Amino acid sequence: MATTCTLKPDSPCWPEQKGASNSTSTSPVHNLDPPTGDSEDRSHRADEHVSCMQPQPIESTPIKEDAPEPLSQESSTIQAVTAAGYVKSLKGQDAHAMHATTVAGDQLSFMMVADGHGGKEVAVYAERNLIGFILAEATDGSETALVHAMKAGFKLLHAHAQDLSFNGSGCTCTVIAINATRDLVVCANVGDTAAFLMTESDVQMLTDDHRLSENQAERDRVRSLGAKLGRAMNPETEEPSGPLRAWPGGLAIGRALGDRDCAMWLKAEPAVRTVPLPAAGAEIVLCSDGVWDAIGLDKVNEITTSDAHPIVLAKSIVKAAIKERGLRDDTTCVYARISPDGAP
Repeated sequence: MATTCTLKPDSPCWPEQKGASNSTSTSPVHNLDPPTGDSEDRSHRADEHVSCMQPQPIESTPIKEDAPEPLSQESSTIQAVTAAGYVKSLKGQDAHAMHATTVAGDQLSFMMVADGHGGKEVAVYAERNLIGFILAEATDGSETALVHAMKAGFKLLHAHAQDLSFNGSGCTCTVIAINATRDLVVCANVGDTAAFLMTESDVQMLTDDHRLSENQAERDRVRSLGAKLGRAMNPETEEPSGPLRAWPGGLAIGRALGDRDCAMWLKAEPAVRTVPLPAAGAEIVLCSDGVWDAIGLDKVNEITTSDAHPIVLAKSIVKAAIKERGLRDDTTCVYARISPDGAP
């Protein structure tokens, strides 16, 4: 059963921000405590979750299927962002958030996906708080300010997640800020939760891949800090199998949030990339590895050629991944459409 979550204007859910006002959000709780108890256990929730973000200015694109009704806003001459997220859950460890706000006169839209491991605690904590931590550091919407705020927000959340109450869990995480006023995209990530910016003529990867099997620099870094690299032993074959991992801890990625038992070598500083937002508009697709391990970018690109509402496209991407290899992992997609000059 799907659930929907619509934005509420002027939500007081975030910490006081240095330049923010007029917020809308799909994460209505700013909670500094890690999630505990059955009430916060995602295994007790519906295994499907749909959410929709319609920041200011709002598109007038008709919404299909089970999408919530859009908020009514006047048109604007700046670019308009409409985003939606869809999750199909197996382990309940994926989390995502979207948030729209104004900072020092700039209209910002945030989207985030966190892929938990070793438990859901850090991923859910990031869902509730990371964008708020970033906004608390953002003095304005400039590239310099957003890059600083991203790094500071990740650092703070990682420090909180070292507490014993998080049970040693961790997560990959990608946060994207779209500044529609300055035509700017800033992306910060740790781990392998990948994102792409797509136009009719080009595709740009916004994230770095911190999987040890794919990243020589991360392998060299963790070795220099005393970590041992290898593969886990398959108890049935008694042979090494699976992805390359680092010990202590046994993570397959060099960067993440939390993971207290990997503190000796783990890096929580995000890779940050900034790109100009094309004047003709663009699409951004942000997915957990449940999508990317199942289907390639070509398939995602094929799906997003449709003019369907972002909710429909996010759901179609997740369903295509599950069709390809079954529900073997939590599978999340957040899709954003950026329209030029407020056009639908």
